[in-house]
Amino acid sequence: MNVATQLADLLAWLHKKKIAVGSIIASCIMIDKEVNINVFDFGYICNRVNEDSVIPLDYVVGRYPEDVSKGWHWTMKSDVYIFGLLLMELITKTKLGSNPSVLDNCKPGSFVHKSFEDVDDQTVFGITSLACGCVSADPGERPTMKMVLNDLDKLRKREGKRKRDENESTIE
Repeated sequence: MNVATQLADLLAWLHKKKIAVGSIIASCIMIDKEVNINVFDFGYICNRVNEDSVIPLDYVVGRYPEDVSKGWHWTMKSDVYIFGLLLMELITKTKLGSNPSVLDNCKPGSFVHKSFEDVDDQTVFGITSLACGCVSADPGERPTMKMVLNDLDKLRKREGKRKRDENESTIE
């Protein structure tokens, strides 16, 4: 959750500056021992964009949403889609590739890796629901990166509170 929240924070900041990343792949993100983003490769970053900008696909490396592959233009909602794919890779512990079949039946909580069994159900539902929203086929239904960041912050705080409560109950 920490890496996802940090990445969402970075993307929300870039989007506020009207900058789209254009492609986000896990290999571009390096983390340190404390699981904080240490280096992010901006090699594929797109210049200032708005909802009317057209960015040629030869500048966009990696995966991109179906609406872009059908000839639509890259927008900040396209970055949200790619972020959603990364989020799914984190919670499924699976590399989804360029045509992720997990999206065909995207239901919150249905594809979570067993390593999340210690996480409470509401947090799991929240994170998978957020990921499903990010990869919505309709760009208009995708949240903004600011909304994604707010949701992740709420989920982190909730999970942190749950862990504190558990620790306090084992101490007593």
